Amino acid sequence: MRPKALSQRIAYLADRFEEDYRAQRDLDERGQVYREVFRAHEGESAARKTALGLCAFLEKKRILVREYDLLAGNVEYYDYTDTLPYHNRKVDKHLYGAGNADPFATDIEIERCMALKALAAGSPEAALLGRFQHACDCRLFVRWGSGHLVAGYRKLVAHGLAATIREGEACLERHGADRERRECVENMLMVCRAAQGYFLRYADQALALAHETRSPDWRKSLLRISNACRNLTEKPAADFFEAVQMVLLVHDVIVCESQSGSLSLGRLDQLLYPYYERDLGSGRITEGEAQDLICALWLKLSRMREGFQNVTLGGCDRLGRFAGNAVTLFCLKASYDIRMDQPLVSLRCTKDMPDAFWEEAVALMRTGTGFPALFNDD
Repeated sequence: MRPKALSQRIAYLADRFEEDYRAQRDLDERGQVYREVFRAHEGESAARKTALGLCAFLEKKRILVREYDLLAGNVEYYDYTDTLPYHNRKVDKHLYGAGNADPFATDIEIERCMALKALAAGSPEAALLGRFQHACDCRLFVRWGSGHLVAGYRKLVAHGLAATIREGEACLERHGADRERRECVENMLMVCRAAQGYFLRYADQALALAHETRSPDWRKSLLRISNACRNLTEKPAADFFEAVQMVLLVHDVIVCESQSGSLSLGRLDQLLYPYYERDLGSGRITEGEAQDLICALWLKLSRMREGFQNVTLGGCDRLGRFAGNAVTLFCLKASYDIRMDQPLVSLRCTKDMPDAFWEEAVALMRTGTGFPALFNDD
């Protein structure tokens, strides 16, 4: 039984969670799209084919917007496709471990890793390197292309997709003669532009539903979703709602590419709080409305079951002072109310953490969900 604290709107979303989850799971065509792209671009590099595959999937993927949604975007777990060369990289098997090569490692990275291994042979560091190599296939020195990272949500929320594209275009002007760097930037630009198109697809669908629904409240929400998705293709987030919406859409795109659920959102309360504080002060949002948006975000993230999407809350600032805020409490309350296995929640604790945060944390622990994990900043 769900807590009685849920607002009517969130309770409505929660009651339809399983229905929406099953509907979205039926829409996964990712593997087929990637296979078609890889066959059509057989002579291209793995990085270029992967970028083209993601762009094609974002264009063809059937999207789901319900008339009662508060946010656009759908996060789900995608199976590994046989097109991405996780098992086909011809590198030193003793270096990477059989069948576990990193498809996103460049030849330079692989050579550097092998050189470090050779340099360490016979040295006091050899045993240490060997233990690390056994534990993580020597990925100390190369990028792990399947998750275990926090993306640059803060940058995109603060500056927007268009600014990121302009940054990439300027990089091409400066370094256009560098073939390897040029291809890398071209791939990233390709994906950023595809993300813009993906956002616009949500904007168009939400607008169409707004014209069809008979509920004034739902129409208002759908128009807000449509306007936000359209605005975010060109501008940074203008308010708390757009900041939350940007985080969700960017996370949605990253999950489409990564094939992994181990993609964390970082210190989400620190990212979102300035927008909430400004909107609350200007009367653009109430505490209840902000709480509903966080709960709606939690329901979206919950669709990636067993996905290991971690949200970090609380903690200290650069001066060692506790940095928790109202959004920290919204997130803890959302986990208490929604009671799903996603997102994972980690709470960084300090000696001066106020009682209100401890009370929410303890209440959440008592639900038996296993959240929050506690980390002592001291």
